[in-house]
Amino acid sequence: MFRHNNSIRANSIRKPAFGVVATLLFLCAFHPVNVYAEDIDAFRARVFKEVLLEVPDADLAKQIVEIRVKREFIKQQTPVEKPQTKEELAPNTVAEKQVPINQPAPAATNQPSGRTASTLPKASDQANEVMNAQPSKRANDVYVGVGNRVVVGYAYPISTEFSLRTDLAGLPTREGNKSIDGNQFAVTESNTSLGAYLDWFPNGGDFRFSLGVNANSIRTRLQSVQGTNANINGKTFNTGTEVLDITYKFPLYTPYLGLGYQSAASDNGWSVYADLGLMFGKYDAYAKTSMIGLNTVTTADVDAELNTLRGSLFKWSYVPVGSVGIKYRY
Repeated sequence: MFRHNNSIRANSIRKPAFGVVATLLFLCAFHPVNVYAEDIDAFRARVFKEVLLEVPDADLAKQIVEIRVKREFIKQQTPVEKPQTKEELAPNTVAEKQVPINQPAPAATNQPSGRTASTLPKASDQANEVMNAQPSKRANDVYVGVGNRVVVGYAYPISTEFSLRTDLAGLPTREGNKSIDGNQFAVTESNTSLGAYLDWFPNGGDFRFSLGVNANSIRTRLQSVQGTNANINGKTFNTGTEVLDITYKFPLYTPYLGLGYQSAASDNGWSVYADLGLMFGKYDAYAKTSMIGLNTVTTADVDAELNTLRGSLFKWSYVPVGSVGIKYRY
């Protein structure tokens, strides 16, 4: 009897312990656990690094990232299921009978429920999509302006902050008489330039900085007037029939640096603009004369007079240019 009582007591102890273990296993098996391989911030950071490899523009890359977040991450999240009613929990015997017995079960896959990796769009495709969806802030410009020269030009945008521009600027040939350093000259001036520029609009604004190059045909010709008094390096005499013919030429190619403004940079149609810049270069002098030997005039005297005249006409090693005008944007 003593042994029989011990076995009964042991059985009574095992039953509660087995119930506790079963309850714990049941809770572990059916307790919902939310597991996410990657939260939205980590996903956004990872995609941003991937997009930057193909799209160096940070602002454009952020827009692409947001598109991918909406398409790939948010759509992958499992929607919250509504609690099933009793009717839904009841077995549908009719539907079960219609399911073929030999129908193969769908293969398990680890692919996300959204777009598969093989069909994910490339960053370059998304960049094109964003650019097509959002119109460029700038448009093509044709413009006409006046200042110390008449200007006709065209601008082509390459982004919201940069554009390429080319123009033709000049004046008709001018002729007249002028007295310079005690000499009477017949003066002929020509001034034409073809320019190519890169414009930078900081933060996509209306002000711009320009850097470029000009191809020039700028020259001034001085021809002494016969029968008038001449002054060659301080030596004064009557020219008679003698000639002093001088040509000052600005370099054929010169760098350009300038700044400008244009109104309503984001709107099509008519607007106004203003430009101010410098073409850097020094005038070269070429002379032909028959005055050497006249009144002790030497070649050194003629060279000295050339420099004196150049200092009177062209004081700096640059030519300022400026214009204001209208633009048509399309």
